[in-house]
Amino acid sequence: MGGASLGIKDGMKYPGVYATMMTFLGGGRACIGFKFAEMEIKQVLTTLVPRIHFALPASPNEDGHVKEIYWKMNGLQVPVVRPPCGDDVTVQVPLDLRRVREGDFVAD
Repeated sequence: MGGASLGIKDGMKYPGVYATMMTFLGGGRACIGFKFAEMEIKQVLTTLVPRIHFALPASPNEDGHVKEIYWKMNGLQVPVVRPPCGDDVTVQVPLDLRRVREGDFVAD
């Protein structure tokens, strides 16, 4: 386990909720708004995510190529985009986003 994950960098200990985030600090002078901010972020996400349709890219780009995503197995399993649209190295999952429409739901 590295020192940075414990809030220690270059022999100095940084107090905080997370070692790399000094926004809310920690200890007796910690920001009382941390849990409130966390709750607000969750509320925004739960409001927005159900209203967005996520899909893998299916339409061709300006060169006529469709992004082909596959899982690269190099010790870690990571998604990459195959050439010519991607570099076959950079970890990425391109998504098409749009608002949900009435026709997206299947009627029973």
